[in-house]
Amino acid sequence: MSGCAKALIIGGIVAAVGVVGVIVLLVVVVGRGVDQVSKKVIGVAGRPASLPDGESGYPGMLERDQVAGESGTVRLAGYTTTATGWGRTTTDDGLAVICGNVSMRSPLKQGETNDVGDVLTIVGAQNWTLLTPRGADVQVSTAASDFDALANFLSRGQVGGTAQGKVCFPDAGESGRHVVTWRPRLFNAERGVWLVRL
Repeated sequence: MSGCAKALIIGGIVAAVGVVGVIVLLVVVVGRGVDQVSKKVIGVAGRPASLPDGESGYPGMLERDQVAGESGTVRLAGYTTTATGWGRTTTDDGLAVICGNVSMRSPLKQGETNDVGDVLTIVGAQNWTLLTPRGADVQVSTAASDFDALANFLSRGQVGGTAQGKVCFPDAGESGRHVVTWRPRLFNAERGVWLVRL
């Protein structure tokens, strides 16, 4: 075998090892990136720092949850959101519901925005859920709720001010602690959480 052929074989082996090394490096880097994105979008299970020390926790809690205290207020996604007065009631149509009064406030923002986070904040108007004491996920009752004002407020991401509305869920009649969550951004796991005893 000539020296030229040996050099070609050795060069081919080195190139193959180099390609494999680059592929492994890409897999590691991309894998870490996907993991970080997943943590941001899905969240990391764990006890949130905002949960009071004496509180036992709740199903599905995430480290980045913002648990409302006695004031019922969380500061999230550029909004100060207060949800209070959670209680059982009946609609004019006889539907049993659990409702809370919601107020949202944001600072004045000047001009238009291309910030994806601001644009996606509108998702929050519909992204309220309720977890019953038995663990059933309940979606918002659009018929009983009055969050049009909130939705309009959120969709004007470039304009500050205050809006008020009412968020309601169908009532299964369970007694105990209900967990209300609000996730204002589609691609961010941060949620506001209200622990409601009924």
